[in-house]
Amino acid sequence: MKIIDLTKVYINHVCKQKDFISYEKSCPELFEHYYQFWSYRDNTKIFLESNIISSRDLILSILPKLENKFSNNNIDINSITMILFVGMGNTNGHAFKYQDQFIVWIPVETYTNKIDTEVFMTHEIAHALHYTDSPKFYFENEKQQKHIGRQIITEGLATYFSKTVLGISGEKALWGEYLAIDTLTKWMNDCQKQFDTIRTVVKNNFYSTDNRLGLFYANDKEDILNFRAGYYAGLKLVEQITKSQNISLMELSKIPREKFEKLILSLL
Repeated sequence: MKIIDLTKVYINHVCKQKDFISYEKSCPELFEHYYQFWSYRDNTKIFLESNIISSRDLILSILPKLENKFSNNNIDINSITMILFVGMGNTNGHAFKYQDQFIVWIPVETYTNKIDTEVFMTHEIAHALHYTDSPKFYFENEKQQKHIGRQIITEGLATYFSKTVLGISGEKALWGEYLAIDTLTKWMNDCQKQFDTIRTVVKNNFYSTDNRLGLFYANDKEDILNFRAGYYAGLKLVEQITKSQNISLMELSKIPREKFEKLILSLL
């Protein structure tokens, strides 16, 4: 993989001078995308230099292992570009289109332990691979981004990649070590018990772009429909398609959007 490391720029301009303008000028295309779709600006939020270095070094130490894991699944990620930067601490990353390629972007401040780093880095790399193979799944505005059907497929596929590439459980692919074991067990049980309800909500809102739906947010742990149930549904549906079609990870990634949506709707 090609790594573009902006953490040093952050340390020099933000940590030492509180100069966010110069920092954002280091990669304006990234920050335009980041603040349009994923975060707010808060020039009072500055992360400690020592924490940034620790998180960056953790990521760089794990990347060779991930490259081997992808290679063992017959997936070449050598052509993927990844940007390491410091954001606002509220998302693990994604991929964005720059010129003729999809680039993985990783806010290093959100990566503090080995398991989460392996799980969610794999997830974000999968987004770049998926958009490269099937660019119609990418988004250019907020309505396209919030399209429920698009999110079910893209997040389900990326989660399935993490599960398969890393050889881990669905629970770990969905959450890493973010939730305590008892909370995770309850969440999985709730998703299983309420799957018919979740599936109905997804079906009835498949073409919706209403960002008030909480399927992909962690807003209320007492209400499964507002606590990342969309990721659970996406993983389960993508797993069913992979089995029914008897296809590999990369064949899954190449399914055209129109066909993928029909397959998902047939399961719903």
